[in-house]
Amino acid sequence: MQVNWMVISCFLVVFMIISGFSRGWWKEAITSIALAFFIFFLQNPDWAEIFIGFINSVTSTVWGYLPSSLITLINDLIEPLFQFTISSNTFQFDANSPGSWLTLLIVVVGASILLSRASLGFQPTALGKFTGAFLGGENGFLILNLVREYLDGRALPGQQQTASSAAVTVVGSNTYSPPAQNLAIQFNNLPDYTILDSVIPWVLIGAGVVLLVVVLKTRLTIASSPDGRKIQPIAPPFYKTPPAPPRRLPRAFVEIPEG
Repeated sequence: MQVNWMVISCFLVVFMIISGFSRGWWKEAITSIALAFFIFFLQNPDWAEIFIGFINSVTSTVWGYLPSSLITLINDLIEPLFQFTISSNTFQFDANSPGSWLTLLIVVVGASILLSRASLGFQPTALGKFTGAFLGGENGFLILNLVREYLDGRALPGQQQTASSAAVTVVGSNTYSPPAQNLAIQFNNLPDYTILDSVIPWVLIGAGVVLLVVVLKTRLTIASSPDGRKIQPIAPPFYKTPPAPPRRLPRAFVEIPEG
């Protein structure tokens, strides 16, 4: 099965633009910050290994409290799909595996969307929507470049992985090793470069740090009270309080017309 990378790219970017338009700039900025961390790990493989080690440590701790029947079920689902290393009934992420990073990317992006939705109940104004659409399109572009790098594997720790060992074969204008026998999906019409081939990653990492400061500064403020100073949430710029739902009178007070 062959999939046109450019078609997938267009659909994803358009979807992210629409999503950003509906969510607004602040919620979309949370996803941008998460993606900046993944770009940082591609630029710094040593930090990527430290991050994976921390995730594995947390996973091992949580794994010890799960019932054995649930552990067996999770292992049976996770091991063949994502190529995790199973050790003592505990799955572990592999810093050299594209499948591990693709899984973490999906989980972190999904968590950032849920976190932004749960932490902000305001509605974006027109300017907030258009700014969110811009950030959404940028996030879609970054996700595509991250996926491409993970499938290639050249920037992963140790630089030992190539497209031939990834869960999906990458076929494009570049030269790749022959695909493994168990690979069933191929991407074609790939571009000759990704954002990692320029200074753009460091610009995006710096922008992620700036966005982190802006997101915190526009959502939280320090207010004075008789009990002292405390952190208080506020509405970010270009967001407004949603209109209150119409108040329904109790049925006993509803006037029923005669006749």
